[in-house]
Amino acid sequence: MKTLCRAHQQLVDPEGEHLDAIFTDCVIEELPASGLKLNLAAGTDIRPRPWLNLDVVSQWPSGHRCDLLWDARDGTIPFPDDSISEIYAGYLFLHIEPRFRPAMWAEIYRVLEPMTGILTVGEVDMELAMKRWLANPREKSATEMIWGELGDVHGAELAQFDRHTHGYTEATLREAMEAAGFSHLRRVKIHHADVWYELTLTGVKS
Repeated sequence: MKTLCRAHQQLVDPEGEHLDAIFTDCVIEELPASGLKLNLAAGTDIRPRPWLNLDVVSQWPSGHRCDLLWDARDGTIPFPDDSISEIYAGYLFLHIEPRFRPAMWAEIYRVLEPMTGILTVGEVDMELAMKRWLANPREKSATEMIWGELGDVHGAELAQFDRHTHGYTEATLREAMEAAGFSHLRRVKIHHADVWYELTLTGVKS
């Protein structure tokens, strides 16, 4: 089974090398004919099929490789309208400047299946993070949640991708998702209890 994505993108082959050509029509093998799911800004959280992992970094130092090299700042998701059953956007909006967000919310809505398409957005709960940092400005984890790791974890060459640009509270994330056309919102817990800063909301395309 295969799917066709229309985009100005580069694919990453199984050996982790970029294919030289820039594709306007690219066929990705071994994907389901229906029920395709996108993991946007996958980072090191690589999910198995039927998930397709998109990221701005082809391979992280940990060895994790994305399926499709993709930059959210381009403002497009390279799939047809109403073609995706589920999207997980983990810390996606945390890493892109506010001016890029309206286009990305619109694209997520566009590609999800109508009435049944599920969106899960994972962000840092900035209300929790800032309260914790104000209580102890020397706490490294709170500092990283607000401003990002800035190369401390993955190296200086990837520092630009470890920078946090803007965050959400639960209230503002709900507002953003509702404004983008999502309903039946609920807060869920998908990470380990140690992830004290977790803010994860799920909703359905209206």
